[in-house]
Amino acid sequence: MEDSLKRKRVKEEDPSGDDALDKKLKTTSARADPWLSSPVASGSSTLAHENEPRNPSVSQPAEPDTEVFVRHHTHWIYDTSPVILQVHKTRFKVHKSRLAKDSLWFRTLFSRNYAAPGVPPEERDVLELIGNSATVVDGVELFVLDPKAKATTVEDLAELLTAMDSAIGYYETTPQFQTVKKIYRAAHLFYFPTYRKFALAILRQMFIANRGISEEPSPYCAECVAIGREYKFPVALMKCAFYDLARSPPPNPTSTLAADMKNLKIEDLVRLNNLQKHLSLVWNDISTCYETTCDVMQCQACAYTRQLPSFRGVVEEAKKAFPFDPLSAIQILVTQEMKKPCPLAAQATTQKLNGLREKIWKDMAEWLNLEE
Repeated sequence: MEDSLKRKRVKEEDPSGDDALDKKLKTTSARADPWLSSPVASGSSTLAHENEPRNPSVSQPAEPDTEVFVRHHTHWIYDTSPVILQVHKTRFKVHKSRLAKDSLWFRTLFSRNYAAPGVPPEERDVLELIGNSATVVDGVELFVLDPKAKATTVEDLAELLTAMDSAIGYYETTPQFQTVKKIYRAAHLFYFPTYRKFALAILRQMFIANRGISEEPSPYCAECVAIGREYKFPVALMKCAFYDLARSPPPNPTSTLAADMKNLKIEDLVRLNNLQKHLSLVWNDISTCYETTCDVMQCQACAYTRQLPSFRGVVEEAKKAFPFDPLSAIQILVTQEMKKPCPLAAQATTQKLNGLREKIWKDMAEWLNLEE
């Protein structure tokens, strides 16, 4: 045994600890190899000392007396023990180390260090409750994630675990809204910051500010408003969702939007009504901008344009088509302004309309009573 250990040694440095692995290693005779008694192998340091099983019937090349290896700082599994998570009547068997690496919440749960730095005080009682009620099933630790204590669902946790296993697949195919919202909710509840940011990035792509006029309002705008209010989405994302909801036509009673509208709270509806009121008043400013002429005295081109029967009707037609969507209407008017006979007037009008568009977007936070 001594000869075998001397022929191959694995020396690794790791400031973090793994009690289970340490305990296992300490069962090896320290007297057989003095290195096992060194400060690196004892205390809180994690030791990854592995002797490959040798088959005496297979000829193996000679190895140097001493080989020194360094553990990779990232790609090293601290343990191979699984853990079982239960939500309602469904159980998940997953890698313990993977959860602990990506989530402060699970790292705290597994270590039972409920007062660890960074753990919100409101989470400590929940973590302790779940940790103290853990059991062992077939040698594997089981944690029941009581939905009363942690408001999660089987579907939410499943989508988060799927994203952890195969997130690279989303590079080619963007997940649908229903999938992204589940990933976000679970990542938020269990403190997975990387996956929370990932889900938010996808949602921002779905609700793009100042989207083109050819795009219809998102059918998930009402649901995004409800989720965003509960989980405090960024203001820019909330403005996009509310704007889509404001410009949406009255929903069919059997549509998804109509069903989602029923889940909105009174505060959401108050914000929506206030937004639509301000969007309808914006049309007065649009009309003023559209009537802009150049600074040239008695400009014949401007005089000719103002006499056209269709001049004043342009804004009215746009208002009928986009009563609560002035951003799309401005985009149309800006395109038409380029056709004005007077280039100076067209340029001045375009600048004013674009400025108004930016002002609308900025003022929406105040109209919705959202803090930037």
